[in-house]
Amino acid sequence: MRFPPLALRFTEPVSRLDHGGYIWVKLAASYLQLFHIPPTISNDLPLYSRIVRGTNPDKKGDEKMLKQIAVLAAPAALSMFLSVALLRADGPDEISFNLAANPKFAQCLGSDSYNPPTAKVTVSRGTANDVMVVELRNFKPGAAFDLFTIERTNLKAEGLVDPAFTGSFGLAWYQSDIHVGDDGKAEAVVKSILVDGIFGFDADPIPGSVTGAPLVPPTHTFHVGFWFDKPEDAAACGFDPSKPTPFNSEHKAGPNAMISLPDAVTGQGPLLTVSPVGAVNKATR
Repeated sequence: MRFPPLALRFTEPVSRLDHGGYIWVKLAASYLQLFHIPPTISNDLPLYSRIVRGTNPDKKGDEKMLKQIAVLAAPAALSMFLSVALLRADGPDEISFNLAANPKFAQCLGSDSYNPPTAKVTVSRGTANDVMVVELRNFKPGAAFDLFTIERTNLKAEGLVDPAFTGSFGLAWYQSDIHVGDDGKAEAVVKSILVDGIFGFDADPIPGSVTGAPLVPPTHTFHVGFWFDKPEDAAACGFDPSKPTPFNSEHKAGPNAMISLPDAVTGQGPLLTVSPVGAVNKATR
């Protein structure tokens, strides 16, 4: 569950704010600057779910206004701080991990044997959603890939192919295209629910089910990987272009190029930073 926007209600219209368009609330010896949407004729003042520490208002008149609303606003502001603190306690604010090349197709990724291709993933946790940045380096210029979050990986924690992998990556969630430039670099940015909470499901019931159980129950996709957009780009490494995979918009992609590794202890993907039980609870409420 993410922290929702908050609305404060005042007993009289708020007619004076500082020049920056902010409302200030004094708590103890310091001021809090609350972002707000420009007020209308209503007495309801919507606020974004964020508070930043400021210096002080720029007018005496504004400070007078503070005295009138501080008693009303302070409890709500404190509540916001507590809610954010609880949210942040769930896991780290930012995570970073590298993707590993699919061993069979690694030779089809780059053009310089002295500088192997790398893919770094950085995810910043937000209040309403998260931001994931995927950075590629040393890839073949002009290459194209399709980025997904997936339920499972085909590699073990040390980067070797998992002999227990049955061929299915499980639930897959299409996130972005990746296009490599002439310098061998690329970047993809995804804004979504990612850290500890990303999941999908198919609400259609299983045919003949008495209970109406869904075809696909809520399922997390804590792994990250990308696929060759063109099957031909992996042909030199042994991939059969006449047997494409469904990992692009036309459902005619190549094989997996790079993918995340599971945790050596839990076996979970790197987008999970809290206990698996906590993540399941988030997905089902």
